[in-house]
Amino acid sequence: MIYADIIIDISSDKLDRSFQYRVPERLEKKIKAGMVAAIPFGNAGRVRKGYVIGLSDKPKIAPEKIKEISESSVSHVHHKASAALLLAVLLSF
Repeated sequence: MIYADIIIDISSDKLDRSFQYRVPERLEKKIKAGMVAAIPFGNAGRVRKGYVIGLSDKPKIAPEKIKEISESSVSHVHHKASAALLLAVLLSF
């Protein structure tokens, strides 16, 4: 099982951190840091855009509480945008 650390594309101080999502088996060989992923977010499970900032084989919380990346596949973002996003996330910690 692989887990992706994802930051949500929403401007809010409360969401200024990453969230962990389970990577579906069909995406395990495709997903990489810097990719865009469709993810369910919030109690209603509204699908949002998020950015993969890391991958792990260890869950940060109880595995049964971790949502799975949506059926939509992951996609690449422009290399410079990905680097700028990753730098902004790292500097915020």
